[in-house]
Formats: sequence, structure tokens, C-alpha cells
Amino acid sequence: MKIYRSRIGWELWGPTIFLFAFIIYKSHAVWPVMLLVLMLGWFFVAMVLKMRYVISDDKLFVKAWPIMNLEIDIRSIHRISRTWNPLSSPAASYFGRIEVHYDNGKSCIISPRDKDRFIGDLLDRNKYILTFEVK
Repeated sequence: MKIYRSRIGWELWGPTIFLFAFIIYKSHAVWPVMLLVLMLGWFFVAMVLKMRYVISDDKLFVKAWPIMNLEIDIRSIHRISRTWNPLSSPAASYFGRIEVHYDNGKSCIISPRDKDRFIGDLLDRNKYILTFEVK
């Protein structure tokens, strides 16, 4: 079993931190607003720090606490491609995202920290996976 953490990209988190700081500043330190913003901030940080991708013998688990716990049969993965899709996904980075296509028309966008080793581990388990523009 191999565990890969999500790449954390400041291109997403820099603006988020700025937005939270701006809301606190504009609220003129109103305690309920500050508390709400800090609680939301804690939730996002906890979610990102617990985001991971686990490869077992025949399964890929995509875990983004508490929102997603996806299980993909590695034999059903038929393509991995680079993507710039900005859709919300279990990927804590905009740059370095890859889309894993599996089953019939299903896909999941992720951003493993060590993308090359991650893809290599999947290819070791399923040699029929096609890879497009993942470098």
C-alpha cells in the first residue's frame, strides 16, 4: 500500500488566505464573524492536510476528509491525462492536476505530490493505462 499526499499549490491557497484576512479586516473584528471565518479556515486546512491518494494492490482510494472517499478499481482505469480544469476536486493545487478516467465515462481530478511515481505505481498494476501529456 502506497500513500501519496496531495500537492498543495499556493496559486489556490494564497487568494483564499487573502480573502479570509480581508473578511476579518472588513468586519472590524466582530467576534462572530471572526469565529466563523476561523472555523471555516480550520475546516479547509484540515481537509487539505488529510487529502491523500492510496494505492493498494488493486484499488486506488481518493480520500478528502470529510467530503470524499472514492474507491476506484485500478483495472478499470483506462487513461490518465493532464488537465487545467478548474472544477472543484480532491486536488489542493491548480497546477499539476491529472484526470484519472475509469469505468465508462467516469473521471476524478487529483494532484499527487510525486506525480511521476504515482503514475508509475498505477502502470505497474495496470499496463493498459494510456497516459497523455502528464509531464
